[in-house]
Amino acid sequence: MESNSTNQNYDLYQKFDGTFVDKTKTASMVKSYLCDLMTAFPNEEAKEERIDESNLPYLRINLLVRPVPPKFSKKPTKVMRRPIGIQQLKQDFSRLTKDIVIKMNQLWIQYIDKIMELSHDLNSLLNAEIQGGEISIIQSKNPSLVGKRGICVYESKNVIVLATPTTPVTITVIPKEVVNMKLHYKDKRIILYGRNWTIRPCDRIETKNFKENKPIHFE
Repeated sequence: MESNSTNQNYDLYQKFDGTFVDKTKTASMVKSYLCDLMTAFPNEEAKEERIDESNLPYLRINLLVRPVPPKFSKKPTKVMRRPIGIQQLKQDFSRLTKDIVIKMNQLWIQYIDKIMELSHDLNSLLNAEIQGGEISIIQSKNPSLVGKRGICVYESKNVIVLATPTTPVTITVIPKEVVNMKLHYKDKRIILYGRNWTIRPCDRIETKNFKENKPIHFE
């Protein structure tokens, strides 16, 4: 009878060994238990400094409750799908100045002039370099990209980087696959269909399908 009444006494707290103590001793008991768990501290003084009465509720929750492991989706996230190095492209070209951007465009025009002297056919621009050319976005799946205009300072298989000849220089990363672009050469306008333009610049000459698709249109 006494054991039943003792077990039903809600003023008592049952320890791990099965004995019952007064609830007023619960805080000190939990404190000593946490000290036994935290064996990574160098000495007893460090344990006592880390664990005090104000930290008991926090430590009790974080040490006695088993954490739930995070769930990872099998599908690639936006960061995983993003091409390597795109996050740092704007930082890499942040040192560009207005004079450098304008000089790049002038050199590109001289480069195209020499190509046109050798071949008067504008189709020769299929194999030409567009870095340094002035490009504007005329169509895009992303409405915020429509109307963007600048000098192409970088081109890869999937993206181009446009820089405005202003102070300060504004850098915009454009994915090729979702846009149609217009290349400005003197009084001529050349439309580039970005989806068919997703190829490395060094592979344009060697790729037969690129020549057959004719991913450009002249105005």
